[in-house]
Amino acid sequence: NVFVTNAVIATENYAASIVTDKTGTPSSVEYTLGKKCLKLRASYALTDDSASDSTGIAALKVDGNVAFASGLAIGQLVEDHEVNITDAFRISYELTATATAADKVSRVAVATPEVLCTK
Repeated sequence: NVFVTNAVIATENYAASIVTDKTGTPSSVEYTLGKKCLKLRASYALTDDSASDSTGIAALKVDGNVAFASGLAIGQLVEDHEVNITDAFRISYELTATATAADKVSRVAVATPEVLCTK
């Protein structure tokens, strides 16, 4: 499960971000673009409220094929990464956040994603 909210990463606020809500449970979200968009830009990181030993994985699929994937560690930011989504009908994110102890919080964020569309 994911929710759209502000994400705090390296003490900066990223509005309208996609954030995981459960540590250790894979989450996904899917959007239909209808072949009307050209480019997707987003940053990827663990949120500042994640435990120090947190790790995560963020993967973007375009029509079922992996277009971007990155392992994440606390303090790491993949900033303003762009993916060509020309002629994509559907995109999806698969996100997983982990921490070594079950009582610790870990959250992956797709920070302020932006999609450039033509229609």
